[in-house]
Amino acid sequence: MTTLVAIGHVTHDYYGSRVEAGGSAFYAAQVWRHLGARARVVTTIGTDFSAPEAFEGLDVCSLREGETTAFRNLYHGDMRTQSIKAVAPAVDVSAFPRHWGAPDVLFLCPVFGEVDLADWVQQPAKTLAIGLQGWVKCADPDDLERLKRVIRCSFNPSDEALRAVDVAFCSDEDLAGQDGLFDRLRANVACLVLTHGVSGCEVFCEGEHFRVGIYPARQLDPTGAGDSFAAGFLFARSRSETWRDAARFGAAVASVVVEAEAGAALPSVSDAHERFHDIRVETRT
Repeated sequence: MTTLVAIGHVTHDYYGSRVEAGGSAFYAAQVWRHLGARARVVTTIGTDFSAPEAFEGLDVCSLREGETTAFRNLYHGDMRTQSIKAVAPAVDVSAFPRHWGAPDVLFLCPVFGEVDLADWVQQPAKTLAIGLQGWVKCADPDDLERLKRVIRCSFNPSDEALRAVDVAFCSDEDLAGQDGLFDRLRANVACLVLTHGVSGCEVFCEGEHFRVGIYPARQLDPTGAGDSFAAGFLFARSRSETWRDAARFGAAVASVVVEAEAGAALPSVSDAHERFHDIRVETRT
């Protein structure tokens, strides 16, 4: 059975006064679990963590300390305004259970800078993947409220660290204001996936450049769409699918997840196997 280990905070996501589990590691691991693969998580949560159902069916190594990382998201069309209420301690590479060995996929997917890229790329894995979003976020220093607005901050990883990465996922939003980062990713990472929200994604892998569309889902909540896309993509690649079919499958998985709030649609991600065939690919030059 193929195994994914997701590294990053499992969060509290606020929907009004309701709290749901969130975070890239949560979405990625639960996608793999519901596709019938083994999923593991290394995370840090607070002593206030109130969503234990997030770990159902997973192997979890968690440090419980401080407060749970907590977000509130407001969407305006395809644009998001995000605020952060609390941040849990970092997820240190020393927390990785050595008896787990080298996984098929190690997915470094921070939400708020809690994963040190230079440290974690030294962890053995058959495939090392990263999701950029958590390295380009910081709290607005001018915001005096406890619930602080999330703004962009600079991410400047070393070329050496990037060369250790097999697959990198990022969005247009992640790259905004990141001067030169796109070119550095293309130069150093074997496969780069750039997502464009409802406009699909572009994939730059081992000399190939193509664009993948979306499945026409009834979108209710886009939270977790990018994380679920990445998980679906990595799952398909672990099954020896081509880059193109991996991107199509990732898009199909994301289309399922956005049709309900938070992670409510995760148990249905196997529907992606049927939706996959309706997603188009266009070669780019």
